[in-house]
Amino acid sequence: MYDNTVIKSFVNKYPVRPELIVDIIVGPTSVGKSWVVDNLKETHQFVRSTTTRERRPGEDGDEYNFVTIAEFESRLKNHEFVLAFNLNDNYYGYLGDDLDKIVESGKKPISIIYYKVLDEFLDKFPNSRIAFMFPPNTQQGIELLRTRTQARDGEILQSREQDTLEQMTYAYTTDLSSKYSNSRFFVIEDNTSALGVIEFFKS
Repeated sequence: MYDNTVIKSFVNKYPVRPELIVDIIVGPTSVGKSWVVDNLKETHQFVRSTTTRERRPGEDGDEYNFVTIAEFESRLKNHEFVLAFNLNDNYYGYLGDDLDKIVESGKKPISIIYYKVLDEFLDKFPNSRIAFMFPPNTQQGIELLRTRTQARDGEILQSREQDTLEQMTYAYTTDLSSKYSNSRFFVIEDNTSALGVIEFFKS
């Protein structure tokens, strides 16, 4: 499999698309990102991530497009990915064709992007809008994760808790409004407070 340095060399060949605006949600697990997406279906369509990882029980393909390693690498070498990376020996990425099809259908593309690859995505779509969704404090973030997560494996839960802590630290120690001019920060305590995200993307 290709490492992330090689993957980036392929992705860099994809052109910058300032005319294509993607609505982006960034936030830790269980903060309500999928709930927002579900409530924007009239105007938006979710951009699926293409991946080579194994399909998990209950996954119906709404959030991921599952492909073989050979297919992923073929499309990567053909410069079809706007963003791609290798995580734990699985490929993940977003195809430019998927975004174009959504726009052609008359809807707005909306995606959930991991904070560590947000800048890479914005390199291609610099005029995109970003909603940062974060709990008010780390304790509530961990409580939300433990309440909503379906993980039964202790190591997986521990890994997600660590990731939540890292994301919370990043969110509350970075001047996000200055770094990302076309963004809003939302403190999420429940679905009611997430309504602001929906209004932001409908505007």
